[in-house]
Amino acid sequence: MPGMQEHHTENVGERETHRVTPGHHERFRDPDRLERLRPDELVDQVPIEEGDTVLDVGCGDGLFFAPLSRKVGSDGQVIGVDI
Repeated sequence: MPGMQEHHTENVGERETHRVTPGHHERFRDPDRLERLRPDELVDQVPIEEGDTVLDVGCGDGLFFAPLSRKVGSDGQVIGVDI
C-alpha cells in the first residue's frame, strides 16, 4: 500500500492498528490542503440541522469535526470513526 512506510503497524489483541509516525501528521494541517478542501464550505452544503447526530466515517485527523460540531450545536453530536 503506498505510503505505508510512513506508518507503524502492530497487532493489538485481534485488531491490527496503524500509527502515523511523529511529524507525519503535520501534512494534514497544511494550509494548501485546507484551502483545497474548504471544510467549512463543504459542511455548509450538507443538510445538517442543530441537534442532529452526524457520523463521520473515515474521519482521519478530524478535519471536519469543528465545522460539523458548529453546525449541530450543543444539542447535537459528531461521532468520528476511522481505522
